[in-house]
Amino acid sequence: MNNFRGIQLAIELAIKQRDTFQRRVAVLERNVVSAKAQFGQLQSYAVDKDSGWMHAQSDGFSAEIVRHHYQFVSRLQQAIGMQAEVVTHALAQVEVAKKSLAAAEIRLEGLRQVLNRRLNVKAMLVTRRDQKT
Repeated sequence: MNNFRGIQLAIELAIKQRDTFQRRVAVLERNVVSAKAQFGQLQSYAVDKDSGWMHAQSDGFSAEIVRHHYQFVSRLQQAIGMQAEVVTHALAQVEVAKKSLAAAEIRLEGLRQVLNRRLNVKAMLVTRRDQKT
C-alpha cells in the first residue's frame, strides 16, 4: 500500500480543498440571503413611506416639506438600486464558487478512480502471481 501513498495524499488534499470550497459556497449563499433580505426591507420601507405620503393630506404641507420628501425618496431609491447591485454581485460570487466546487469534486473523483484502477491492477497481478504458484 506504500506505493499508493502519493495518490492517497493527493486525495486527502483534494478532499480538504473540496471541503473549503463547500464552506465558501455556504458562506456566500448566506450573504445572498442577507443581501436579498436587506433589499426587501428597503423596498418595503419605500412602499410604506410612499403609501403614507399618499394618504396624508397634501394641503397642509409646505413646499419645503415636499422638497425634503422627494429628496428622501430619491436617496432611498438610490439605496435600493445599490442594494440590487449588491445582490447581483453576491449571486455572481456564488456561481463562481459553485464552479470551483464542481471542479474540485471532479478532480477528487478522478483521483479516486485512479486509485481504484491501480488497486485493481495490483489485485489482478497478485491473483495472477498466486495462480502461477
